[in-house]
Amino acid sequence: QKKVDKIDILPYHKAGTEKYSQLNLTYTFETVPAMAPERALEFEMEINNALSILKEQAYKRSA
Repeated sequence: QKKVDKIDILPYHKAGTEKYSQLNLTYTFETVPAMAPERALEFEMEINNALSILKEQAYKRSA
């Protein structure tokens, strides 16, 4: 049985954009703004809260 204890969210960044031009590839996310680390943390907290609730519900069903 597999289980997930925590989910980590990494904010989107543009660190790899130069690699696309070096490889003559189109970078389709050019207009997507980078995510602030604080915003990624908000998402992470919400997802992990939901995960905690789901784990608790699963525990109650199995008891």
